[in-house]
Amino acid sequence: SEELIDAAVNSAKAEMITVAIRYSEKAAGILKHIPEGVTILPNTSGCVT
Repeated sequence: SEELIDAAVNSAKAEMITVAIRYSEKAAGILKHIPEGVTILPNTSGCVT
């Protein structure tokens, strides 16, 4: 869930995470939950244009 993203990333001390980008509206909303300084690697698998 979105509430757990910050805790999971910080707990793992992750420097990079993969984010599934299937729907632009949902993707934009989830990005605000990713801690600053974490590199985002977008995964476009399953995207439909």
